[in-house]
Amino acid sequence: MDIQGKNITILGLGESGFSSAKLAKHKGANVFVSEKSAKNKSNEYINIFNELGIEYEIGKHSSKVYYSNIWIISPGISKNDKIIKDALNAKIEIYGEIEFASWFTKSFIIAITGSNGKTTTSNIINSMLIKSNHLPILAGNIGIPFSEMVLNELVNNKKNIIYVLEISSFQMEFIKFFRPDIGIYLNISQDHLDRHFTMSEYIKLKLSMVSNQIKDDIIVYNYDDKILKKSFQNTHKKAIPFSIKKDIFNYSLKNNKISNKKNGFLIECSDIGILGQHNYSNILASLNAIDFLHIENKILINALKEIKPIEHRLELIKTKNYINFINDSKATNIEAVIAAIKTFNGPMILLLGGRNKGSNFQYLLPFLTKNIKLIIAFGESANEIATQIRDAVRLEVSTSLEDAVVLAHKLASFGDVVLLSPGCASFDEFIDYKERGFKFKSIVKELK
Repeated sequence: MDIQGKNITILGLGESGFSSAKLAKHKGANVFVSEKSAKNKSNEYINIFNELGIEYEIGKHSSKVYYSNIWIISPGISKNDKIIKDALNAKIEIYGEIEFASWFTKSFIIAITGSNGKTTTSNIINSMLIKSNHLPILAGNIGIPFSEMVLNELVNNKKNIIYVLEISSFQMEFIKFFRPDIGIYLNISQDHLDRHFTMSEYIKLKLSMVSNQIKDDIIVYNYDDKILKKSFQNTHKKAIPFSIKKDIFNYSLKNNKISNKKNGFLIECSDIGILGQHNYSNILASLNAIDFLHIENKILINALKEIKPIEHRLELIKTKNYINFINDSKATNIEAVIAAIKTFNGPMILLLGGRNKGSNFQYLLPFLTKNIKLIIAFGESANEIATQIRDAVRLEVSTSLEDAVVLAHKLASFGDVVLLSPGCASFDEFIDYKERGFKFKSIVKELK
């Protein structure tokens, strides 16, 4: 899309907004950036805007935002917000940052979405591509704006790039032309219902990622997920399933080994750098997605052996008096908590809580097996969690994460796992799940 000379408003000054503004300016647009909050806005951003001649306002959305042909919005701004509805009524075209960046690249795109496992899968694919001497660029919801990487591609005239994009449902609310060459669907479970309200709307947004694909494009989907199986089985698009339960597809998991239908045995699960059935599912998704590149088995094996757990995702922080403290702060929905519970066999104290995103904690009940000796519910949703599951398991309530960790340490015994897997957003106490994870690590390291 040619945006030369067009008036473009960037709504929201986070990393994606900052990168979108620079890309739009590079492509010749008249850019205006509007940020409602006056807190914690980097002087670096402001200095660069001044250098580039980009207009901006901080601490308000004035009427100037409407003097535009196009809006590019932060993923933190919902399509249900009043300002978005007003803009649509004013016939302003609204796009998300992922959509906007995609206009200016012709490079190959692998896009990964799902309720859980997106970051792990993105990193697995990125690692495999690097080891096979391709040129992957990791971006998207993983924390690196797609716009930043596309601008870098244009400025430096980079060629033969493969973008590996992690895509969230928030980033799909305003997709119009975005088209990945390969779209990967890991799973769909109850998540972000505080924003999307219904599961049908959440599913609709997730599926929109591949709505513009053409016949030669590929969908890789989890055959074990009922929603995805129903959505993609027998579709006219080229849909490749993966499964940890069946061994009839390109790559399969059987007897704790991963094998390829054409070449046979690939690797023992015990040799892989990350644990858990959910991670083996992520690996099968990754292998199927890059199968078209015909990467040598030895390269794939080395990549899988060297995979490291993602920070804040089932991360061992400390073993103290034979008690293991695990940081799974990235687990912000029920399915992620279930995956974490399944990873460990020994007695466990589960720290659960934060700000509920519309989840029903009773979905945990079938998984509160005998190895869960105690749940400590903390934060804003503590009493809600207690009401829903207290009858099924011993449960204590704490007001904060710190109180929960201290109590867990006091009540833990030899051989226990203390697992922070909150199943909730962090916004009652923290900026994001990362800050919550760092706080957990800090508290644990100071335990006597």
